[in-house]
Amino acid sequence: MTKRNVTNEQFMTAQAMAADFYSEPIKMTLAKGFNIRLEFTGSPVGTLKLQASLDTTNKHSLVPTGSGWSDIPDSSQAVAAAGDHLWIDTRKYKWVRVAYTATSGSGSCSGVYYSVEEY
Repeated sequence: MTKRNVTNEQFMTAQAMAADFYSEPIKMTLAKGFNIRLEFTGSPVGTLKLQASLDTTNKHSLVPTGSGWSDIPDSSQAVAAAGDHLWIDTRKYKWVRVAYTATSGSGSCSGVYYSVEEY
């Protein structure tokens, strides 16, 4: 049986949902699947989505060196109240991040965790 490496960790500090924000990128180079879970409180109104990048890194950086972020199809999620959201995906990307576009209201996005299963 092949040994699997599974990473589970928090990857973003709490963010105010009265303004747009992006999470730090998560490296997915060896991932064969991932999930991301967010919890949000208050009365935020806006849209959450996942974005992917195929940009490379240089030897001194652990984040993508370009600005080539694209929305992941079918990942958009309307937010209209406190709650949570979970994405599960098996597509292959180099990098993934969460993007939030605020419309109105306020609140906090916390409890932001990801899990990656690597080959």
